[in-house]
Amino acid sequence: MNIAFAGLRHIHIFDLYKMVQADANYKILGAFEENDAARQHAESLGVVCNYSSYEELLADPQVEVVALGGCYGDRGDMAI
Repeated sequence: MNIAFAGLRHIHIFDLYKMVQADANYKILGAFEENDAARQHAESLGVVCNYSSYEELLADPQVEVVALGGCYGDRGDMAI
């Protein structure tokens, strides 16, 4: 299953990233984070932030699952 990560500001998203990375049933297609500091932190942990917008991530026809790890207040709108 192809997964992409949107929002990397909640610490638990990195635990999920590691679990998915270790599971042969999943392929991580990339990630998006709009905040520069959060993106740099994620990249320092090995996360590939290759989407320039959330809309670009959603438009990728290969993405089957989106993991939301942004600020709590943003997740509802992102999910909808």
